[in-house]
Amino acid sequence: MLRHAQPRRAAAGAWVVLQGTGLASVSQVRIGNRIARVEVVSDHQLRVLVPTGMRAGNVPVDVVNPPGRTRLPHRFRIMREHYNRAPTVPH
Repeated sequence: MLRHAQPRRAAAGAWVVLQGTGLASVSQVRIGNRIARVEVVSDHQLRVLVPTGMRAGNVPVDVVNPPGRTRLPHRFRIMREHYNRAPTVPH
């Protein structure tokens, strides 16, 4: 069962922690309609990488494990990506 995402919003390419119970057997995490990279930390915690190319907006988060699919009880907010560009140096 999923209970919480920390933070509740992030840009594509950011790591998010999902908390709940029975997470050690998770085989897949979907953010919106995309499959996310997932690292099992414990039976109560997952680290998930928000897939690149996601559009800003509210999306569902689902985890798939042997008993079935579980949805995060609140929507997750995809933020616009901000790029840090190196300053240009005049020649």
